[in-house]
Amino acid sequence: MYLHKEDLEDILAFMAKFEGAEIVEVEADSSSGIGTTITAKLHHIEVNGEKVTVSRVITDFENW
Repeated sequence: MYLHKEDLEDILAFMAKFEGAEIVEVEADSSSGIGTTITAKLHHIEVNGEKVTVSRVITDFENW
């Protein structure tokens, strides 16, 4: 998998929003046939007293 510098910066900015986030799962999905969608997931993040998984699509669709 190849990531642009901007993608890495977006992932780090996403992680910085959640205290204690140290590990990120990065998924690549190319099933759309148009391009690859990159998703960042943070597991076991505490939100309102609950442990949850939060995710964000990193892909910049404007360049497609």
